[in-house]
Amino acid sequence: MLVQSATDETVKPILDGLQGINRYLAMINNRLEMLLLSDLPDYVMTDLVKVYQAEEEASQIVRSLNIYCHKTF
Repeated sequence: MLVQSATDETVKPILDGLQGINRYLAMINNRLEMLLLSDLPDYVMTDLVKVYQAEEEASQIVRSLNIYCHKTF
């Protein structure tokens, strides 16, 4: 029982942090999608696509860490 309690105390801040990061990434994603649908110069769109791809990769990392935490603890 004591081990489970220590694990819960350790994992909860990690899961809370992942949830916070995920919220910010979702906001970034929404803004990027709006910008990608707008009429911007090609040189700006190229950079936006790169940022969008980086955000998607970061979101996948957060999802994977979240899954790992739920399975492990």
